[in-house]
Amino acid sequence: MKSRPGQLSTEHWKKVAPFLVGGLLASAAILYVLAEFHEEISETWLINIEQSTMEAIHGHTSPFLTVFMFGLTFIGSMQALIPAVSLIALWQLQKHHTREALLIIIAVGGSAILNVALKLYFHRQRPDVPWALAREDAFSFPSGHSLAAITLYGILGYLLMSRIKGTLARAAVLGSLVLLVLGIGVSRIYLGVHYPSDVAAGYLSGLIWLSAVVSSDIMLRYRRAHPWR
Repeated sequence: MKSRPGQLSTEHWKKVAPFLVGGLLASAAILYVLAEFHEEISETWLINIEQSTMEAIHGHTSPFLTVFMFGLTFIGSMQALIPAVSLIALWQLQKHHTREALLIIIAVGGSAILNVALKLYFHRQRPDVPWALAREDAFSFPSGHSLAAITLYGILGYLLMSRIKGTLARAAVLGSLVLLVLGIGVSRIYLGVHYPSDVAAGYLSGLIWLSAVVSSDIMLRYRRAHPWR
């Protein structure tokens, strides 16, 4: 049965369904895990550990390191990510790699929505430290930079692994992406705009969301390869 003009066909819904279901399940899992996590980090002894960790990271401050950390934090910001994602997606579309372009848009777009929703839900205030090198007005938990970084560079790593040949080359690419993601998270603590737990929560929620996107893509590709099953 053909669909009417303007309506989604059954085939279109089959393509979209894994991402919708995966997104809903991931969102529920993220909310549950972060709610438990947020309750634990409210303990006084954990707050003291967080403050000690921030002080220890700040203790390594230097002019060069500060410039470097500002560079990393910019790479993980929306000002850098939005143009980067747009250019990468357009480049993939130009090469007729529609799947890759959609995956990147879904992954990063979903992480941005999650970041805003989670910040509004938890309402955690930013660290109040006299040595902070930057100022942010939005809520603190989770770290949007960390969430976006692990999502974007994670999905890029997933897509690159199918094209890169050789164990050494794959290890080099993955290692570089991991270091970049970790560096972006540390930069937020260094600058005094996030608690370590904010960064950890950003990584955790980003990893759950990324897993949902990747799993949905694997499921969709399997169905295409085995339509009879």
